Amino acid sequence: MNHKHVATVRTTVPAAWVALLSWLVVRAGWTPNEQDWQIILLAAPVAVGVFYRAGREIEQRYPVAGQILFGSKMTPRYEAGDE
Repeated sequence: MNHKHVATVRTTVPAAWVALLSWLVVRAGWTPNEQDWQIILLAAPVAVGVFYRAGREIEQRYPVAGQILFGSKMTPRYEAGDE
């Protein structure tokens, strides 16, 4: 797999996990009001960043977790000339 594809997958999958967790919270019975949606829109990117960072720490201790948390065990490697 091309390293750019690996980078894309490893960035997109954590966002999908956060979206899934958010959806599960709503399905569990929480009904957000208009003000809650504003908070969600602000908090979602932060949640993705926190999930990504925590996932990287978990992956360093348990390498097999990279497949689950990021969709790929590979990490991208960039070389001169990659654009």
